[in-house]
Amino acid sequence: MLVAQLMALLAEKPPATLQTGVTLNFRAPDYSPESGGIHPVEIRIEPCPTNSDWHICYITDFGYFGRPYPELEKDIDFNFTTGQGYQAFVGIHPLRNFSGIYRIWEANFRSYLNNDTFQITITWD
Repeated sequence: MLVAQLMALLAEKPPATLQTGVTLNFRAPDYSPESGGIHPVEIRIEPCPTNSDWHICYITDFGYFGRPYPELEKDIDFNFTTGQGYQAFVGIHPLRNFSGIYRIWEANFRSYLNNDTFQITITWD
């Protein structure tokens, strides 16, 4: 389960003091516009306002777009806070419309995590 993997990562690098949230950035060092590769991902986690649990606010998968000077832009976004999803060339729709692509995305992402594909940056705030 993705949440368990993320919590295990956070347990390895806990904050010095109580925090309001954390942003995890996952980067594959060899990803480039010329050769492609595994997209960078950003995940935001915050405490639930009603209990002591934490929840995922959003997951954003970035890809290179544009020519002749490609830039990193949102490719896929799952925003659990607003209940909306986004996919490049498709646009914004209710999150429920993204359940199939989410399952595929999560399975791939978890595989990359298990294979130590990413350089991971954790930013507590």
